[in-house]
Amino acid sequence: MKQSLFFSKYRFAYLLFAFSFVLFTSCGNEDEDSSNINRISMKTLPKLNYVLGNPLDLSNMVITLDKGGNMVDVPFSSFATEDITTEPQNGQLLELSNKSIIVRLGTTGAGLTQTINVTNNVVDVAIKTPPTAVFFSGQRLDLSDMVLTLTYENNDTRDFTFAEFEDTNIITSPANGAVLASANTEVVITHEPTNVSTTQTIKINSFIPRSGAIVSLPTKTTYTVGEPLDLKGTVILYTMFNQTTVEIPFEDFENFRITSNPANRTILQASNTQVRVAHPFGAAVNIPITVN
Repeated sequence: MKQSLFFSKYRFAYLLFAFSFVLFTSCGNEDEDSSNINRISMKTLPKLNYVLGNPLDLSNMVITLDKGGNMVDVPFSSFATEDITTEPQNGQLLELSNKSIIVRLGTTGAGLTQTINVTNNVVDVAIKTPPTAVFFSGQRLDLSDMVLTLTYENNDTRDFTFAEFEDTNIITSPANGAVLASANTEVVITHEPTNVSTTQTIKINSFIPRSGAIVSLPTKTTYTVGEPLDLKGTVILYTMFNQTTVEIPFEDFENFRITSNPANRTILQASNTQVRVAHPFGAAVNIPITVN
């Protein structure tokens, strides 16, 4: 009886030892298999170019594992089997901040990085609210009322007022404030980074005034003998033969071929009592001044 117990006792110990050895050997082989990866490389690239909001597509990706000289190709469909993960994950909706895919092999530290490109470029520029489109020759282009609608690659749209053009890299030719002539027939509006543009037609009428009237006198109308004439602040309203009107400030007199007598900055004498402002076709206006 004692002999039988002795044998059973040692038989149990032997089986326990054997199980432990197998378990240790199995774990050891797994670590050895992971550490046997010498290199991970890209064999077949996944889709690399995306529009904002598109899902990441890794379905075509194939990587190659160098397992101690044995090159093993792993398609994306087998990544989970090989304990391969990616960041971001397949199917994740991409942001502009996503610049690359990181591929990792388990906890080995092996991996690679693949650059991707996520964009949301402007694909269309449309005029939502047109600016002033009819001008007189010599008048300055005024785009202040313009509103544009930009359409992006992901089909989003956004409206921009003229005040936002500069921050949005929208340029115009001619530029806002440019002096217009009869040769100007359109304004080209361009989103500079993508070179997408649209065109606004404009019409330039000849400036042939019938009459003029003072809207604002010069800031300075009283002088001491020897002081120079200063016409800053002067604004004159001109009426055309078709009854259309335009206000012209002193700073734009030259653009409309409007002159003054005496000329601006002329040294004044006591005999100067008025300034005659006129266009070559007439429409003269007299501005009273006092010189003491």
